[in-house]
Order: sequence, then C-alpha cells, then structure tokens
Amino acid sequence: MSEESKDKLYLTIYKDLAHPTVNAIGRTLGTVVELCPTLMLPIKYLTEKARIYTEKHLKDYAKKLEEVSEEKLIEVHPQIGVPILERLSYTTNDEIANLFTNLLASASNIDTVNKAHPSFVSMIERLSPDEAKILNYIKEEDYIPYTEIRAEKDGDYEILESHLTIFRYDLDLMFPQNIGANLSNFISLGIIVGNRDSWIRLKADKDYNRMCENFGLKEMKSELVPCKYNDIIAKRDFFIVTPIGKLFIDACISKSK
Repeated sequence: MSEESKDKLYLTIYKDLAHPTVNAIGRTLGTVVELCPTLMLPIKYLTEKARIYTEKHLKDYAKKLEEVSEEKLIEVHPQIGVPILERLSYTTNDEIANLFTNLLASASNIDTVNKAHPSFVSMIERLSPDEAKILNYIKEEDYIPYTEIRAEKDGDYEILESHLTIFRYDLDLMFPQNIGANLSNFISLGIIVGNRDSWIRLKADKDYNRMCENFGLKEMKSELVPCKYNDIIAKRDFFIVTPIGKLFIDACISKSK
C-alpha cells in the first residue's frame, strides 16, 4: 500500500485512532483502498454524510481487528472488500452495517477467510434491519420452530396466525407483523428451508409452549370455543438453517463469547 493511499485511508477514519490500528487496516485493506472509488476520492469531495458513515463503520471494523492476533491478519480480496467499503459509505442502519463489518473482519482473518463468500455482500443488501436482528437471535441455532394457529369449524379452518415464532416476543422488531415475510426472504436467500422432522418438533416443545402461552391460545380457546369455533389448535412446524445459511451467519454475525 502506497504512503499516499495510506494517508487517504487515515483521513477517512477517525484521526484519534492509534497508529497500530491504522497499520492493521493498512495491511488488510491496502489493495482494496487503491481500487475503491469511494475511498480514493479526496476527503473534501466526500459528502458530509458519506464521510460520517464511512468513519463510523471503519472504526467499528478497526475494533474487530483488535481481537485478531497480528500474525493472522491477511489482505482482504478486492472482490469482497471493494463492494463492502462502497456500501459502508451510505449504510445508515447499525444492524446492517454490523453485518458488513463482520464480513469484512472475517475476510481479514486467515482462520475465517474461507467463510467470507463474495455472494454474502449482495445477501446482506437484501436484508432488512429486523431480519438482521432475527439472524443475530438464531445465530447459535440449527432450526427455527414456528406454529400456525388454526380455528376449526365445520370441517374447515381459518388461519389466525401463520408464522408464530418465539422471537416475535423476544425481539424489539420494527414490523413484527412481517415475520412471515422475513422468513420467506430467508428462504429466497437460501438461509433456511422447510422441514418436517418429528424429532425436532418434539425437541422444541418448550418453544412451542411459550409461543402459545404468549399468544394467549388458552384464553382464546376459552372465549371462542365452542361459541364461534369447534376448536383452536396450534400446528407445529419449523425451518432448518441450511449449510449456506450457517456459513453466512458464521461470517456475518458476531458470536457470543
């Protein structure tokens, strides 16, 4: 990395960063900075918002590099690094930015670079902030239990809740009514897939019971059965996290320590 490029990178991040951290970023992003149009612009030509976002997110990335021993730091491949740095200049949401900087950190570490697939950059772009929260919630899980609440009457049924999950109650989501759409997006991205293994349904009994309790199924049945419906039942089901989903989560979601 040339001294001129290093100076431009230094001006792009907070000036109070310690020099060893700047040097670490120089090692990992040297070629990326030289190829990234956003960072090669003189600082005065960056918009104020783009500069603020870039500074903030690069500082977060620098903190993640501090957790990696120096001998394990490697140069990020431009195929991953360039599009991430470009996106960090306009990403306003912290949850989404965190996915990008985690992926960048994974690509900077010889132990985790194999998990940093280039397609993950575009996958992050297709996620909402709520979906980033959900992925963080299930980061240690192999499956996602959910239930469908059905009201039965005269041989037919009405769906009262199609994708009731436990994180509907455990997470502060902006749009909890969109959980079904969130799960559908995960399916389209290949992160999860439907499955009907009865052993997992049995293993998730506690989760299903919590869903029904929080939903108020017992109270609803007392109020509406049999005056309106013959019965109200909770149909148990679940999604499996796919191998590519696990790889994506490993590369882009920080694990609990």
